[in-house]
Parts: sequence; C-alpha cells; structure tokens
Amino acid sequence: MRARLSPGEQLRGEGRPLSVTGCLLFKEWDPEDRKYYFWEEWQLSGMDDYDTWVELDHDPGEILFYEPVRLQEAIEPWALTVGQRLQLTINGTPHQALVEEVTTGTLENVIGSPVCPLNIGETMTYVELRLTDPAGVTSRLTIDSHRFRDLLAYRKTSLSTSQQKQLFGRVLYNRRSAPGRTGRNIGCAVVAAFVSI
Repeated sequence: MRARLSPGEQLRGEGRPLSVTGCLLFKEWDPEDRKYYFWEEWQLSGMDDYDTWVELDHDPGEILFYEPVRLQEAIEPWALTVGQRLQLTINGTPHQALVEEVTTGTLENVIGSPVCPLNIGETMTYVELRLTDPAGVTSRLTIDSHRFRDLLAYRKTSLSTSQQKQLFGRVLYNRRSAPGRTGRNIGCAVVAAFVSI
C-alpha cells in the first residue's frame, strides 16, 4: 500500500483521535489504456459515523475523505448512464445530480479488519455524480454497490497536504510525487450512508 497508514494505528489531528481499522485495495480495468488502475480505501473509526473512509487513488496520488450521507432514493448504480440527470435527496435536501461515471472495481487485497461484504476477486459497481444544491454549490457523490445488495453513498472531499495534517496530524500521501493520469476521484469530496434495498 502507498498511503502512510497501518491497521490499528491512531491518528491525532486537531479533532478527536481516529483509529485505522484496515484497507481495501481495488483495481479497475481501463480498456482504452489496456491496464489496471488501483486505489486504496482505508476505514477509520472514531468519528460520529462508523463508516468513514480515506481513499488514495494511486495514479493521480490524490487523498480523498469520505463522509456518510443519508440518501433518500433507492439508486441502482448499474442502471445509470453517463450524462443522465436526476434529483436526489441528500440529508433531507434536494440536489440536482449529473452522472459522470459508472464503472466496476475488483477487490484485489484486504489488510486489517475493515467492514466489507466482498471477498477478494469480487466486484463493486459504483457511480460518480456531480451534485448541485439549492444554493448552487456543487460537490461530488459516490454511490457504491456491493454484490448488488447494499448501497453506500459518500460525499467526497479532496484533501490538500495541509488539510491532511489538520485532520490526521500528518500527511498520508503527497501527490506531487505521483505521476500518472487523472484518476476516478479527482476533485471530489466524500460522504457515506447505508441504504438497504
């Protein structure tokens, strides 16, 4: 793994201490580039919601913070198409949403004990949406589907090195040292909510 994290580690930033539960390593096949791209999802405990994650997208070297949101609608990520527009209710507020990506990642490895209903080699379908709230403020949302049963919705925030230090007490990854393409989560902010379908 590339992030400066390990299971059981305590992170002490300006807020409450966070504990690192574990990591999921996913890969995604890009037919245009004819290669796999990888990203790490590290589960943290100690915040108000148990399902808080930090993602490191390997190729752009971006650190993203995922925070849970309540999604009122039952969304089927695999049924959406890029460019599709829909209205979503996030934490009780209506948002306009634009589908920017629909794809599937394969679980490559697990470190520690993160909560995940997938086994190595199984896939997760996810959709990336650009949200606009009633005031015109935009953000990004990811909705993950594990085995087409559970849905997790995350508002994503891209963290600079100074924001990483503030939140975690140190830099988890410095993107300046990571060459490569723009990844699946560039410029995002993250939040997660569990919806049972």
